[in-house]
Amino acid sequence: MNLLKPRSLFARLSLLCFCILSAGFLTFAGTGDNIFQAIILFPGAPSPTSDKCLIRTYLPDSDPNSSLRILDKDSTLVKEIPLASQIGISSTPINVEDWKAGTYLYQLFYKGETRSTGSFIVKH
Repeated sequence: MNLLKPRSLFARLSLLCFCILSAGFLTFAGTGDNIFQAIILFPGAPSPTSDKCLIRTYLPDSDPNSSLRILDKDSTLVKEIPLASQIGISSTPINVEDWKAGTYLYQLFYKGETRSTGSFIVKH
């Protein structure tokens, strides 16, 4: 049984409620009318940060081309992290110790398009 991809309606509802209640705020990108096929991008935490930022996502199924893209204030790609094998809730730690101070944008690329965005602040 894969705990990160619940199959029953009750398990999916419970996971969705948990995600909404624990996030504080989140970006929710539904796929059509099926709420259980939602893509969820949680806020990067902590923000501001000086060493690491943790970004959590929820993907309903795998996509070989999915990734988390980090851009600087000039929209230059700083880092791209493949998410191809991730299903369900996953956490991606990003080491920002050597990055310049400033605001960074992150994008969840899934099924051929940017599905959701967020930002975090690096301070030193």
